[in-house]
Amino acid sequence: IVKSGTDIKKPEVVFEDLTTIQKDGIKYVKVSTDYTTSKLDEKIDKDSLLGYEVKYEKLTSDNKLRTGSEIVVDGDTKYIVIVNGDVNCDGKVDFINDIVLINNYRIGVTKDLSDIQILAGDINNSGSIEFIPDIVAMNNYRLGRIKAL
Repeated sequence: IVKSGTDIKKPEVVFEDLTTIQKDGIKYVKVSTDYTTSKLDEKIDKDSLLGYEVKYEKLTSDNKLRTGSEIVVDGDTKYIVIVNGDVNCDGKVDFINDIVLINNYRIGVTKDLSDIQILAGDINNSGSIEFIPDIVAMNNYRLGRIKAL
């Protein structure tokens, strides 16, 4: 029996307990700053993959997740990773490149942030960048007052 295209299942990625967002046809998954590819693998429902393996692309030079990393299954990008606080997409949260950048966006000084950057700065997933809790949380993380965002 030949199956039509509608009968053939394609692998999907289903996460347990992670925020996923779809915007303009692109799927995003938000992770904490302490996430690794191994920890992310633990959150994926393996049955949804139909036997395919997950590959990670666009990692940092030392193979860590960053905002903009891609989760690829069977050659198809399924999700783009958003690391909370990693606004400039370099894999870490720092004062100038992330906190000042997102605060300048919040007050209108910077207008040209991408959707992915705004999602990375929206720590509490409220849909907007707020001084409290988003920017304060990022600064507390940077100062070591909290362990992860």
